[in-house]
Amino acid sequence: GYDLLKHYQEFADANWGAFIIGFVTAFVVAYLTIKLFLAFIQRFTFVAFGIYRIVFGVILLMVI
Repeated sequence: GYDLLKHYQEFADANWGAFIIGFVTAFVVAYLTIKLFLAFIQRFTFVAFGIYRIVFGVILLMVI
């Protein structure tokens, strides 16, 4: 946001529709992710989430 205000003249001819669509899409996806994560935590506690993250981390380390 700060870069946009600082260099507003560079964005004068930019496609503002694409910026707005990207912003709204990012907001909706973030909102849904947080909502689903909180529902998951209420249902399964952090133990299941911790196990999932450890397994995912190990797989990621093996791939890299």
